[in-house]
Amino acid sequence: MKKNKKNFLIFTGSRADYGILSTLISKIKSDDHIKSFIFAGSDHFSPSYGNTYKEILKDGFKIDFRSNVKILGKYENLSTYCAKILNEYSIIISRLRLDGALILGDRYEAFIFSIVCFFNKIPIFHLHGGELTKGAMDDNLRHSISKFALFHFVTNKVYKTRLM
Repeated sequence: MKKNKKNFLIFTGSRADYGILSTLISKIKSDDHIKSFIFAGSDHFSPSYGNTYKEILKDGFKIDFRSNVKILGKYENLSTYCAKILNEYSIIISRLRLDGALILGDRYEAFIFSIVCFFNKIPIFHLHGGELTKGAMDDNLRHSISKFALFHFVTNKVYKTRLM
């Protein structure tokens, strides 16, 4: 009896997480039990951040979904920007039938992505929970993503203990 493949969405917001995710993406893409999709955030398509979407393509991956919201402008309010990407991500994700989503880290795009997955009842696999970035809002975002996530992958025992 042939089993259906699981539909799995991998979110990458920027060059910062893609560098860590690229090897894992290769492994997921080679798994016969998983049909995976890549969702790339707007930073990947910004000339000021190096048009890093080209790195994804150079590695032989297809970008299945992308953010078309222009990156946070110099004079734009972060909450207004987040509202725009929340709306965009919601429209894209609500159309998909996903069995899981992979999110790495603590950036605001990943946080918004996790909110959308959570409300759409998509199990979240979170990488790098339990870490600390002192003095930055990243901690609150990371910890929130961890709260939304059902599955956790940490990089060491200290982070595992903190996450627990």
